Amino acid sequence: MLGVSVKPSALEETVRLLDMFPGVGHVQVKLPAQRDPRAKLEQGVECIRRAHPGTELSFHAYGQMNPAEAVQAIREKWLELSKDAVKQAADMGGTFVVFHGGSMQGKSPVRLRQNALNALCDFAEELAAFADDLGVDIHLENIYPAPFRSELVRLLDRVEDYRYVMSVLTHKRIRYCFDFGHAMIDDRGMPILYECMERLGSVHVHENDRQNDLHLPIAGLFDWQRHIEAIIKSGFCGPFILETAFEMLPQAISGFYELSGAV
Repeated sequence: MLGVSVKPSALEETVRLLDMFPGVGHVQVKLPAQRDPRAKLEQGVECIRRAHPGTELSFHAYGQMNPAEAVQAIREKWLELSKDAVKQAADMGGTFVVFHGGSMQGKSPVRLRQNALNALCDFAEELAAFADDLGVDIHLENIYPAPFRSELVRLLDRVEDYRYVMSVLTHKRIRYCFDFGHAMIDDRGMPILYECMERLGSVHVHENDRQNDLHLPIAGLFDWQRHIEAIIKSGFCGPFILETAFEMLPQAISGFYELSGAV
């Protein structure tokens, strides 16, 4: 299934986009950091439901949430906000919510990474139990690495993180979202796709200059057809979600069909 990622402000325009491209069956909406715009967000979602009742919906949680926060009291606040995001998604008929893995900062990267992974696992287990009661899945998204020699440790930027996390997190609601654009920035990210394929829940599709997270329409820097065919042959039935600026989505949709040859 092909999908698009949109901001809440573009939901009414998304109806027209779906009119133009009937093959798009999934819309992922970026949740705002504050709940204040929720009524407007729900109105936009309702516009899509009325015009295209068969469209599947998912949501992307606020990107700066930090499930791996080192300070427990602060991490509990992030958990509270994450549960609120899941509740919002459930109220609007979302099937899953995408979360980043978070980060820690300090001068002992090996120890910090393991501590952060343990914190993320505790966080995700509790969040998944909450989401299970609402019938919503949790997708953990891979991210690009921190700058070289940085004291920042970003989680889920490499396959080793996923090996550990997916071995610990066995809850049926927890899957992962593979982001091609993030994996392009560092080749350590690509093995995540193939090693963890059986837990794959969704895919983000975009390209960049291999240095910056530009969210450009795909233009052939990957052998897209080979990768997408491998995903489909694995039994994957989730959405391929195009993550570009709204004005570039028509180009991205056409380019995906042309280069993938598989969906």
